[in-house]
Amino acid sequence: MRARQIAMERCAETLKALGELLELHLAPPASRDVAAIDRLNERVFQGFTKLATAAGEARREHAARLIEEPVSERVA
Repeated sequence: MRARQIAMERCAETLKALGELLELHLAPPASRDVAAIDRLNERVFQGFTKLATAAGEARREHAARLIEEPVSERVA
């Protein structure tokens, strides 16, 4: 379950960065900070990479937990 929590944290961080990026893109063209947009683009890209890694680990953790649990008797 720890890996899932980490994946959710990475997701939240990335969504926050996407929100900040959207705010910058919605600013009037004359006042846009191109350097800040570039930094946020990189942060979002890195966030997606971290999220993909964390999601993969959560899948592996989940699969391992399923393998370790005993198989219950089928009712039908």
